[in-house]
Amino acid sequence: MLRDELAKFYEKAKGCKCRVTTKAGNSYEGTLLGCQVLTNNNLKLALIQIDVNGLIKEFYCTVIEKIEKL
Repeated sequence: MLRDELAKFYEKAKGCKCRVTTKAGNSYEGTLLGCQVLTNNNLKLALIQIDVNGLIKEFYCTVIEKIEKL
């Protein structure tokens, strides 16, 4: 997902139940708290913050395959 796509989705989905799937196949389901794209040299990373049953998970990934609003 590109930075603009991610920003538009986040505006619609923040605080909502979502499923985030990375290109590596990892999937996280919970309430979307934060979402941003970070650039370090030429590497782009997405930082996702998601509340999974009261436990806040924060993870980085290089490619987000899809984010679905549940």
